[in-house]
Amino acid sequence: AAAAAAAAASSVDVVCADFFALDARVQYDLIWDCTFLCALEPAARGRWAEQMRALLAPGGELLTAVFPIGERDGGPPFAMSVPLV
Repeated sequence: AAAAAAAAASSVDVVCADFFALDARVQYDLIWDCTFLCALEPAARGRWAEQMRALLAPGGELLTAVFPIGERDGGPPFAMSVPLV
């Protein structure tokens, strides 16, 4: 089990950069979005979706953690809804 975990860990890249400036020619099998979408101004959500689509490899997985689900004024975090996510 330890060897399998070490092998998996060696294939993980953590990228800290301007999301919107990332080179879409580099694609990822898994993208973990931890409260990033809900922190963006609602007007930027379309750009977020386009960039996520470009960065996610075919067959890749996008995992997101968003809140708050429901109505609220202001932000961040900005209100999210089940149909949106």
